[in-house]
Amino acid sequence: KEIWGQRTFKLRVAPHSEQSAKSYVSVVIEFVLRAGYPSEIPTIRVLPEGAVEGQRNLDKEEREKLQQALVECATEHAGEVMLFDVATKAQDLLVPYNLPLESLHARMIREEEQKAREEASAARQA
Repeated sequence: KEIWGQRTFKLRVAPHSEQSAKSYVSVVIEFVLRAGYPSEIPTIRVLPEGAVEGQRNLDKEEREKLQQALVECATEHAGEVMLFDVATKAQDLLVPYNLPLESLHARMIREEEQKAREEASAARQA
């Protein structure tokens, strides 16, 4: 849609992976293009409601990290038509998150085991 010389649109992005055709995560990226685009980079936001049924959402910290990387990508391509590059960067950055959903119980056990390993490692170093 266009409001006051700005074009806003949303794009759902899933990871690009040659190993797996299945996506377990996706995000919705909102782009706000001003009249000066592509000389002026768009406003880029990774929205919290990105996942579709059967996929997980990124948490706030993960979304912020992804958003920062996408803004950096847009900045590197300022003056060029960059939306394809930004979307491709998002696909690449989502690959590490493309893991099957795990049950809450399995996740709690995994996190407890990770915490125990970190505590044991810290105790050995002390």
